[in-house]
Amino acid sequence: MNRKKLHEKVLYPVVRVIAKKAMGSGTILYSKPSETVPNEYETYVLTNCHVVEDSISYKKEWDTVLKRDVKKEVLDAVEVQEFRYYSGRSVVVGESSVQADIVAYDKAQDLALLKARDIKKYEYVAEMFPRDGKLEMLMELLCVGCGMGERPLMTYGFLSGMNREIDNYPYHLSSANSVFGNCLPGDTLISMHDGTVKKLSDIKTGDYVLAYGEVASGLTNARVEELIESGEKAVYRIRAGDKELYASGNHPVTRVTLFADFAGKNHNALQWVPVNKLSEGDVIAVMMDCPDYNKETNCYIAGDKSLLPDDLQYARITKIEEVGVQPVYDIRLDTRHAFFANGVLVHNSGGAVFEKESMQFVGVPSRITVSLFGQAITHMGYFIPVDRVYKFLDEQIFEFIYDPAQTPSACAKRREEKREKDRIFAANVSEEKE
Repeated sequence: MNRKKLHEKVLYPVVRVIAKKAMGSGTILYSKPSETVPNEYETYVLTNCHVVEDSISYKKEWDTVLKRDVKKEVLDAVEVQEFRYYSGRSVVVGESSVQADIVAYDKAQDLALLKARDIKKYEYVAEMFPRDGKLEMLMELLCVGCGMGERPLMTYGFLSGMNREIDNYPYHLSSANSVFGNCLPGDTLISMHDGTVKKLSDIKTGDYVLAYGEVASGLTNARVEELIESGEKAVYRIRAGDKELYASGNHPVTRVTLFADFAGKNHNALQWVPVNKLSEGDVIAVMMDCPDYNKETNCYIAGDKSLLPDDLQYARITKIEEVGVQPVYDIRLDTRHAFFANGVLVHNSGGAVFEKESMQFVGVPSRITVSLFGQAITHMGYFIPVDRVYKFLDEQIFEFIYDPAQTPSACAKRREEKREKDRIFAANVSEEKE
C-alpha cells in the first residue's frame, strides 16, 4: 500500500470538532471554489450530531406568516481543528482552527454537517464510496478519529456485519476499534487497581484504574494518561441493582442482549450504548459483587453462566432520569478504554471509516459493541453506512457535496423554497384548526 496516499486520503481529511460542551471528530467531504467570490473556497465537514448537540437550542419567536410564537432553532458556532502540518507525513507540528456553522443535522440518525467560516482551500478531502458501489462482508476497513480529543489515530479491521437495525436505522459492524465521547460528574467513584475507589475529579496522570477488555484475561490495570475537563452537561442518573451511575447523555454504557447462534446456542452480546438511549428494564454490565440473581438488588447473570468472565455480572435498570447540569470529566487511558464508574462498566471517547483498498469513505462511527464468547472479548464498532450519509445529504438538500452536477446556490434555493412551503403549509393548518 502507498503510505503517502494513505496519509493523504485517509488520515489528513479527518479533523477534530470542538462544540459548546463536547469534543469529537469530523471528516472533510467538500472543499471547492466559491461560485460567487473569486479565490475563495467553501468547505464542509461531516460529524456526529451528538458531538454538536449541545450547540443546538431553541427559543420562541413571533412568526409574521403564522401570526403566533413559533419555536426557532439557535445554532452556536463550533470549532474545527485541522492537522495539516506534518513533518515526514507522520508528525503533527501544528494545528489550525476555524469556526464552523451547523448547517444541517438529524438527531435520530446522529449526523450533522458543518460549514467552515474560512475561505481557504482544504487540500485533503475524503472521497466518498460510490453510491451504487457494493460493500461486502470481510472487506478490510480503516477507522480514523480523534478519540478522547487526541490527534487523529487509525485502527484496522474488517466489515463484520451489515444492516443491523438499531432504533429503526441500519448500521454496519466493523472490527476496526473506534472510541467515542463520554463525560462523568467529578464525584463519580472510579475503581482503582488496588481495590479502592477515587473521585473522578481527583484522578491524576500516573494513577492506575481497574480496566476491562481487549484481552482474554478480562480485568486488568490501566494507567491514566490524562484527566479531561469536558465543561458542563445535562446529567442522567441510572439505578441498576445496587449500582447508581451519574453520566452525560452521550456517555457509553454496556447494554446486554441475549442471542442464539446458528447452532442454537445462547450468547451474551454487550453493546456500548449512550445513556440517553437506555431505558428502564435494560440490562447493563457491572462489577461482580453478588453471585447470582438477588431479588433485593435485582442483580442477575443473563443466559448461560459459563459464557461470562468470573469478574462481571449484569444488573437491570430500574430507574433512569435527567437530574440537571453539572461539570463533567473523562479520563484517557494508556491501553484500555473500558473502566468502572460507580461499579458500572463504561467506555471513554469517532471520525470516519474507509475501505482499505480504495481508501474511500464508507461511513461514520457511531456506536460500540463488545461481544463475549467464553473468555474471548472482541471490540467492534457500529458505523453509519455511506448510503445513509447520501440519504442525509439528499434530505437536507446538500447534494452538491457528492454530485458535481449540483451547485451550492441551486441547493440553497431549493432549501429556502422548501422552508417557505413548509411555513405556508403550517399556516394553513393553523387556520383550519381555528
